[in-house]
Amino acid sequence: MVRHNIPIVLRGHNDCAWGMIKHSQRCPSARKAPVLELGTRHYEKMVEGLGGLANLVTRDEDIIPALKRAFESGKPACVM
Repeated sequence: MVRHNIPIVLRGHNDCAWGMIKHSQRCPSARKAPVLELGTRHYEKMVEGLGGLANLVTRDEDIIPALKRAFESGKPACVM
């Protein structure tokens, strides 16, 4: 997207796991599924590292300003 100057905005949500896989493969007797739990990862930083705009949102009231910045940037952007 950066290479071709495509100003797309991606909005993601990090559940710290491969959610679709985790719930279907969890063993009924296990308390955790450690192989499938990823922990906190900053996926927005990958976009920033490639030349896009990165926004990490941690509070509900910050989502609208982050999305506005992303759309106004004219760059590929990731809001997590």
